[in-house]
Amino acid sequence: MSTTTLFSFAVAGHLRAKVHKENVSHYGDPLARACLTNEMNISVEGIDGWFCSPICTEKPCPTDTPANVTAKPTCDIQDGQTGDMLCGLVCASNETCGQNSTCKPIANTGLCTYDK
Repeated sequence: MSTTTLFSFAVAGHLRAKVHKENVSHYGDPLARACLTNEMNISVEGIDGWFCSPICTEKPCPTDTPANVTAKPTCDIQDGQTGDMLCGLVCASNETCGQNSTCKPIANTGLCTYDK
């Protein structure tokens, strides 16, 4: 599968959720519920917040998103350590990110993240 990297940043960290219930869709809040089994809790270097991110190195990004999210899932984040491509919700404003998530500016666009 061919991907175009819009921004390549080191994944700043992986967060282990201390919760037992999973989110009901991809790109959920890892601070409130565990990410789905095909996602990682990550933060991206250069912006605040965390989000659940599926790997998209060999398959497209899942399109199911949390309620009221209109930001588009894209395969634009590269893990600087593993080289894996990861999905994120690219946004233009906070309104596109849904409840408890905000649009953080990065590389001439935005990325939805959840804050502590």
